[in-house]
Amino acid sequence: MRITKFLYCCSFCSIILVQPFSSQTLSPAARPNIYAVDLSEADTGVESDIAIDQQGCLHISYYDATNGNLKYARQLKGDLVFDSKTANAKKYGEWVIFTVDSVGTVGRFSSIKVDSMSRPCISYYDVKNKALKFARFDGQKWLIQYVDAGNVGIHNSLALDSGGRPYISYYDAKKGALKCARYDNFAWHVEEVDREKAGELGLYTSIAIGTDGLERISYYDNKNGKLKFARNTGNYWKIEDVDARINSKTGSFSSVVLGNNDTPHIAYYDTTDANLRYAVKKGFSWEKRVVDSSKNVGEFASIKLDNSGNPWIAYYDAGSQKLKLAQFDGGVWSLSSPVSSIDQFGMSCSLTIDKANNWHISCRDLKSRKLCYLSNQNRAHARKNKWFWIFR
Repeated sequence: MRITKFLYCCSFCSIILVQPFSSQTLSPAARPNIYAVDLSEADTGVESDIAIDQQGCLHISYYDATNGNLKYARQLKGDLVFDSKTANAKKYGEWVIFTVDSVGTVGRFSSIKVDSMSRPCISYYDVKNKALKFARFDGQKWLIQYVDAGNVGIHNSLALDSGGRPYISYYDAKKGALKCARYDNFAWHVEEVDREKAGELGLYTSIAIGTDGLERISYYDNKNGKLKFARNTGNYWKIEDVDARINSKTGSFSSVVLGNNDTPHIAYYDTTDANLRYAVKKGFSWEKRVVDSSKNVGEFASIKLDNSGNPWIAYYDAGSQKLKLAQFDGGVWSLSSPVSSIDQFGMSCSLTIDKANNWHISCRDLKSRKLCYLSNQNRAHARKNKWFWIFR
């Protein structure tokens, strides 16, 4: 990244302007703001996940591939200030970067949520110990726990219930099974959700908690090449095939979100046809459709609902090597041209939508090997120019 100019807007804040991204495929009104988040020399942004708290502050978890660490970026907003004495933290403009866990090689497959006090919780994989770990920030320090061990924890996904208690879905590679862990404020309780002999159930998991406080999980059955869905009834796990077409492998990169009446919406990748697909539960059956039929599109699918309950999906177009965004208006899907015209941009994308229906995406710029953030929100106006602009 080439820095071209420094500006200072006050005694404690700096603005760094660099060469801008080009967005030739978008109109000026729709052109997103794109920023590099972590300006260290490390290879960052691998497997990022983004969340937004009740105050509209953004939180991103990601893997530092150079140092083998779990890292976390928090946006300074409103009355939040950066304490330079905070351990393992550095400030880059409006982003504060924390090294959460640096013991061994840790931080792969991270998933982040924030509780009602805007404190981040992160589930992640410990590569060295082949274990699932969980970190929660208590306002002063990171509290880190082992959740499960024994070649478990890849493709994990985190959710919090209304009381802030964490639930994690993940893959048990030793047993080839889908598992779920829940914390009751005292200890972790691990349960096997789905398993078959010599199977590979539980890859690309995504979890959501219903209004009943029970888990819903989408996941991929690699042996049989199908997308599956598990719902905890309170007494047992109800397992369903969502997309199980003959002679097809579909369901990787699954991402689930719950709508009105806990209706599940799932975005996923069809490996056979190399396209992005979407499924929604209608009554007792699943309605499925192809969202983007271009070749080699749909990896890293991330789905969220807007204020009208309509789904949005961020995903990677491997054919053009660009980030794309799809929106459903209640009738038809609208596909954006690439959100940015930058090549090799958009892998490991994660989407969230704020209360004003602005979208926010974290992703990886492969060329610069940086964690990036982009949004359609006019943030310069919202922050009265008192923040950190980064373009490539």
